[in-house]
Amino acid sequence: MSLLDARPGLYINEVWHRRNQPASNEFKYKTTSIWLDPDKPDDALSNIGFAGKNKRNPICFRRQDHLARTNQGLRSQADALMADLHMDTRNMKLRLLTQPRLWGWLFNPISIYVFFDGAEPAASLLEVTNTPWKQSHCYGVSLNKNDDVFEATFPKQLHVSPFLGMNYTYHLTIDNQTRAFQIDVLNESGEAVLNTAIGGLKSSQQVKSIFANAASTHKTSAAIHWQALKLASKRVKFVKHPSK
Repeated sequence: MSLLDARPGLYINEVWHRRNQPASNEFKYKTTSIWLDPDKPDDALSNIGFAGKNKRNPICFRRQDHLARTNQGLRSQADALMADLHMDTRNMKLRLLTQPRLWGWLFNPISIYVFFDGAEPAASLLEVTNTPWKQSHCYGVSLNKNDDVFEATFPKQLHVSPFLGMNYTYHLTIDNQTRAFQIDVLNESGEAVLNTAIGGLKSSQQVKSIFANAASTHKTSAAIHWQALKLASKRVKFVKHPSK
């Protein structure tokens, strides 16, 4: 089944992260994700009575947490951002993979919007938020097909981590069959300095994911800060934010 066939809902994904240079560091953690149609966000939570748009709900999806942080529809915002990059996505189907608020808390390093031409991914919009500055930047890319894998390479434009500079490129891979995502950070020689993979959408967990992985967004935040301490202990160079 293709990525577009995955029904809107909650999923527990395993996130794998590995740094290859200048010191090796690898970790995994589980996160609760929501997969939805931005035109119909309520469909993803329709079977959960205590979910909604209010931050007091145990699980909450709010469009104000994304893109321009307004009450404007995410679909129209995404199309406008892609149009600014000379890509017309208005007639394509759109899906979003992101983290919902759980128990009032949200920490979301990346949200991935996928535009489909028919059943195949054709373009993507990636909303990246850095740590610890909480700044966001959107990357809009067209995807190249390689069998059932869809790829794009694009320059880094946001200072994401205090342990990595700006002179890098990203390589995005979307596997349409395993429903998995991978983002690699490449140096000037094309070598992968960092690998990050988000496990495929295998089966919707719904209510189970809220309680079995209740502190998902908290754990994501804690994991990133804990790994930063480990990198510092390995004497990985601290890179000052360019604007600071």
